[in-house]
Amino acid sequence: MRKDDNSTPPKLNTRVFRTLTDVANFAEKDGKNQSCARESDGFCGGTLEKSIRLTRDGDLSCVEPSNKLLSQFEKLAYQTVKRRWQDDIVGSTPNVQAFLAGSPMSMRRRVKVQSNFGVIRVILDLFASCAFSHEDIRKRGAAVLALTRILAMRRPVELYIGSSSKDYAAHQRTMWFARINTAPLDLAHAAFVMTDPLFLRRVGFVTKEAIGGESPFYPLDDGELAKLAHSAFGPCQTVLVPGIVSSGADVVADPQKWIIDRIKEAAPEMLRD
Repeated sequence: MRKDDNSTPPKLNTRVFRTLTDVANFAEKDGKNQSCARESDGFCGGTLEKSIRLTRDGDLSCVEPSNKLLSQFEKLAYQTVKRRWQDDIVGSTPNVQAFLAGSPMSMRRRVKVQSNFGVIRVILDLFASCAFSHEDIRKRGAAVLALTRILAMRRPVELYIGSSSKDYAAHQRTMWFARINTAPLDLAHAAFVMTDPLFLRRVGFVTKEAIGGESPFYPLDDGELAKLAHSAFGPCQTVLVPGIVSSGADVVADPQKWIIDRIKEAAPEMLRD
């Protein structure tokens, strides 16, 4: 008796690239033979060759939309601080033991010191259905980049970008991601791959098809994406940004509100006075 297809777990194809250069090399080697490489330049925003070149070189012209969003959150740029007692020559409270020992640092005062918090991992699934325009994709990327920059003002941040999908029959799942330097943040490369549809629809698509073999692509639901991300990257406080699949996507409709909501979830201390 043949086993019911529904009882067979889907095949999982995953790959995590160390750098964007590795992604560009992979796309250059294996991308031209993929069916999605034949999509029109108008739909994709340019040629595969240009996309590969900018994946390697970055593109600072893509940073400005993120700068505009970032300017609305300038007050969050100050270092997170906490207060602790410190011995000093002058202060509001005596340190009796230090005084009896003859130390000149015999007073205590409250001082502000930088507060340390754990790493926040930002994972952006670049998936965007064909219903979304180039401008929608740029708005989504600019918002996620602005959020990453805001979080990095106060917290150590890891940034991964990539894409996930399933085939029409849901027989397999494909997920690839690459890490972007965040110490300091590599703005030229991050801005291009996060905001320019040319990366998603050229390098991103051919990479996914070369790894998983499926085309066209269908999105994973948020729960399944979260499970795969946890499996690939391990436990960590995470801002997981799923692909955009409907015209009402919050990150596109209201980027400022989306950023605030994500800060409330990941680093609420940043919004406190």
